Amino acid sequence: MPQENLHDKLFKQTFSSVKEIRAFILHFLDEKIYKELDLSTLQLANVSYIDAQLQEYFSDIVCTCRTRAGGTAEVSFLLEHKSYYDERLSLQMLRYLLKMYDYQNRQSKHKPFDFVLPVLLYHGRPNVTHKEFIDLINVPSPELNAYIPTFKYEVVDLNKLSDEFILSVEYGYFMQSTLLLFKHKNDKEYLLQNSDKIFTFVKRDLAKDELDLIIHSLLTYIFRVFEFKNPEYENFHKKLDDMVQAKAGSMYAKWQAEGRQKGRQEGRQEGKETGKNLTSVLVLIKIFKSMPDIDKEAAANLANISKKQAEKLYALLTKNKVKKATELIVKEFFVVGELNMKDIAELKKGVTAFYKNA
Repeated sequence: MPQENLHDKLFKQTFSSVKEIRAFILHFLDEKIYKELDLSTLQLANVSYIDAQLQEYFSDIVCTCRTRAGGTAEVSFLLEHKSYYDERLSLQMLRYLLKMYDYQNRQSKHKPFDFVLPVLLYHGRPNVTHKEFIDLINVPSPELNAYIPTFKYEVVDLNKLSDEFILSVEYGYFMQSTLLLFKHKNDKEYLLQNSDKIFTFVKRDLAKDELDLIIHSLLTYIFRVFEFKNPEYENFHKKLDDMVQAKAGSMYAKWQAEGRQKGRQEGRQEGKETGKNLTSVLVLIKIFKSMPDIDKEAAANLANISKKQAEKLYALLTKNKVKKATELIVKEFFVVGELNMKDIAELKKGVTAFYKNA
């Protein structure tokens, strides 16, 4: 699974909890924002504004709540996807906002739009400047700024947050771990040295079902993103709480077994491809023997092989004798060790037949 999909899955698992969203708003957004929101009314909205064009840039989780003034607000959390920083990200944010307001417009064309707050969770390349939309435009004069769409969106840049601050978040225990993993997603050594910090929430008074879900989600992400070798796993494992150790041990053993099974399946498939390639070569030799004047492209199609390979094989057969031709065909058409002795003997038999009565 591509890493962006792994990040996306963990992001959605984490922010599908109202408790985690509330903790995020209180700790990572400006006080002037959350003091206007009635967070006791916070609830998830079963909607996404990501279309085919935007999914390259974001994933979103949307929630709604009442405002202190008596209205309704939509708060949209977006996880930035790109492996590099796109300086024109605010253009995509504008597109996203327009989709949100267009949706409201289709729901009711008479009432004012609800307030929308986009929040970008950024965990990409550090030391970037997050530009506003107006910064992208070469405005001839400040007097013309009024003609440019202006809007703001909150950016929570994990590169600019200390681990200590992330770990200080109250009641957002799943979120703490997720943000630390996102921040250090390219630093396996950090994880090996600080695995206990990722799972510090196990010391909290959490319901067993909730605890099991968080542990399983985090371990799934960790094992698939970081891909430990056995000594690295031992280093990671030894710092964990007993309960997490037990869960990690069973999951790691399972993935090792799945990896071995996958390797065996790939080996079998590779064997099938080898057999298929050998069969194609032998068929092509028979075609050249029985129809020496056949067009090379037609012969290639009959043998399910490329025209270039067909031309090469014909040249090897017509310019060499049995032993040399067989050696060159093995060298040119197969990787080292791909054919066993039985395969080579079968190939030599086919080459020998080509020269009989030639």
